[in-house]
Amino acid sequence: MRIVSLYSSSAVNGFTVLDRDGEAGTVEDIYFDLIRWVLRYLLVRHESLGRGILISPLIIDKLRWPERRIWLRLFDEEIDAAPDIDTEQSITRKQERSYNEYFFVPDYWEGENLWGQESTPRELGTWLRAEQPRSRGDGEEESYLLRGSELQDYSIQSPSGTAGSVDDFLWNPETYAIRFLVIEVGGLLSSKKTLLSPLWITRLDREGKKLRVELPKEAIEKAPAYQTGEPLTPAYERNLMSHYNDLAFKTTSRQSSRG
Repeated sequence: MRIVSLYSSSAVNGFTVLDRDGEAGTVEDIYFDLIRWVLRYLLVRHESLGRGILISPLIIDKLRWPERRIWLRLFDEEIDAAPDIDTEQSITRKQERSYNEYFFVPDYWEGENLWGQESTPRELGTWLRAEQPRSRGDGEEESYLLRGSELQDYSIQSPSGTAGSVDDFLWNPETYAIRFLVIEVGGLLSSKKTLLSPLWITRLDREGKKLRVELPKEAIEKAPAYQTGEPLTPAYERNLMSHYNDLAFKTTSRQSSRG
């Protein structure tokens, strides 16, 4: 099985974005959705416009990690004329629909897969917009998008107290799905990083900047350490899952013995 390297959210900041006319801007943040935990947009500081613009993976031609560059199949004037979305405000579904209509790309939320009818943005990009099913609604509802920088420093709340805080997260460059949150745990003298799957999050409190998990604090603190910048190996993932699977087995065993 082919191993896909995971990208750090913070590490993609600073990537140069190029269109057919040359350099268009620099990545300064990302947006992901809170329903499926998938990266939906790069927030790019546009050189000539002097403001932030959204770049969907559906309009990306190439993303090259070693060169720290992203290429678009667009000209400056096409980007300049795109719908102006105020990234300082909550983004609505209506704004996203307007964006997709302008770029002639399908809506990622119309379907049950990570990208609507498909599992990757590249696969969804082969669809004609007219072929895609449509849901009803006026589109004024929020899109449940959150900036990556906003998630940093969210605390991890377990039933037994605060277990750590979010430092970063890792995403798959093919599906753009966020695979793991990078969590800072421990005190000043025993600090380390470990990984936590977003699938284990049961509640997100934006006002309180908290993520709720139904895992013991001690289990998170004793999870295998993760070294920032190092490739995530299959061996590490197996070790991490084994750690939490053992916890589930022990919890079930204790409950059975009490019964």
